[in-house]
Amino acid sequence: MTAISPISVSELKERVSLKALFERDNHDLKKAGADTWRCRCPFHVERTASCVVHDEKGFFKCFGCNARGTIIEYWALARGLDKDSQFLEICHQLGELVLGHAVPPPQKCAMPEIREPERPAPLSGRDLERWEDGCRFLALHPAEQEKIAAWRGYRVETVRALAEQGKMGIPIYFGERLPAFSVECVDEAGESYLAGWHVRLEPRAGEKHAVWHFVPRGIGSWPFVIGNPRSCACLVILEGQWDALAFIDALDQGLPLKNVAVMGVRGSGAWEKVFVWNWNHDQAQAWLFADGDDAGMTWLHAEQGFAWHLRRRCKALHACAWEGVKDFNDAHRGACVKDRAEWTRGLRAMMRRQFMAGKRTRKYRPKRERVK
Repeated sequence: MTAISPISVSELKERVSLKALFERDNHDLKKAGADTWRCRCPFHVERTASCVVHDEKGFFKCFGCNARGTIIEYWALARGLDKDSQFLEICHQLGELVLGHAVPPPQKCAMPEIREPERPAPLSGRDLERWEDGCRFLALHPAEQEKIAAWRGYRVETVRALAEQGKMGIPIYFGERLPAFSVECVDEAGESYLAGWHVRLEPRAGEKHAVWHFVPRGIGSWPFVIGNPRSCACLVILEGQWDALAFIDALDQGLPLKNVAVMGVRGSGAWEKVFVWNWNHDQAQAWLFADGDDAGMTWLHAEQGFAWHLRRRCKALHACAWEGVKDFNDAHRGACVKDRAEWTRGLRAMMRRQFMAGKRTRKYRPKRERVK
């Protein structure tokens, strides 16, 4: 058992300067006020300093990851120790520091890891021919475009542009033409490629919801992507391709998008595949439009969940949820019935305001806006 330092805890707090501890661990402190210092947080990856050290009070707090405490909490977090079960060890190491003896170095903070998904092969053969035929069919048939637009509340121009860009089509599946969306992936070099398509089957007798199939089978639920996430300034993420199309239609910017990338995550549990696109962490700001159900709230509030990882890989994160509606598509459809132009202006104004605030402060996170 490690011997206990003869210095008491109260004496440790008096003799050990929290500021000196941060400097000893090579954290670059900048003056932020009377006896107040600021630096990049030692406990999560960030580009803008959000950790404040109050030396006289002997207290620190990070406004990014909410790490906080005295020299005891700092030493435990920096050395990977458990404050409750290894309290005596923490006090002993701090006592050794006061006495001038060798102590363990701090642990290096790294970007939180995400499971690397398996990438499918590029689409080829008969499946590729069917997809290209489906895109041509939709692009050449205005009646089909109008049918989809009326069903989901989109402009016809939005549906036509998606078909012309190979993002949406009506391929033949089991002898009939059904609406489908592209499935894209990114190779290890960062280049995107077509991996398949996602087709919607009408609900069977007695069933309430439609069934979705991937072609070819087993390619995985990769997000539906519009634009280039790797070079965007605004990354917008929603649940499902219908919501992604509704956002594009509401933005009314036309295609291709400029400095904006939109992702529709196919299923609330498939968000890990979003990070394979590896956008510019110093440049891109993210908007996370969550559904109004429990799965959507999990996106926003789960410990080390989607929003938690996204916040650490973007210049700023802006989170929105919807009040009284299921998802973005329903909000868009209802707003367009009242006043489409006002809805578009409001959405643009909200994003412009948040984007400018995010440019000033990396960790800008407003109160979750509830859009009626």
